[in-house]
Amino acid sequence: MMSKTPAPSGSLPRLPAYMPAPRLGRPSRDPDLCAKFLAVWAIAVADGVPLNPEVVRFVTPEVWQSLTRQARANVRSGARGYPMAARVLLKPVAKGVIEATIICHQPDRVRAVALRMEQGGGGWRADQLAVVC
Repeated sequence: MMSKTPAPSGSLPRLPAYMPAPRLGRPSRDPDLCAKFLAVWAIAVADGVPLNPEVVRFVTPEVWQSLTRQARANVRSGARGYPMAARVLLKPVAKGVIEATIICHQPDRVRAVALRMEQGGGGWRADQLAVVC
């Protein structure tokens, strides 16, 4: 059984030890790592975890606004534990564009995240993101 990584009081939750954050300061050059990072945070936000400002570098303004709205709408009710990205499927659809499907496990269910990432600014950024519950 997985448990969420406890956060110090008054701060945002941290990623679990098995989910390393991409290098700070710029989007990740590794689309697999970027997809896992975004999937874990998208599901965490869907479960009511406050949105981590670090995510802003990895998404377009439209995706950020969508995640922010979802974070405000959700109230944390019964922690499910952080999801673990079990499988990532990447499919190039055009030069510098990848569609990804990420299968994530939580203690009580399995979810999928679909996203479309574009390469730019030295790394990958999501311009479309959907959590399939």
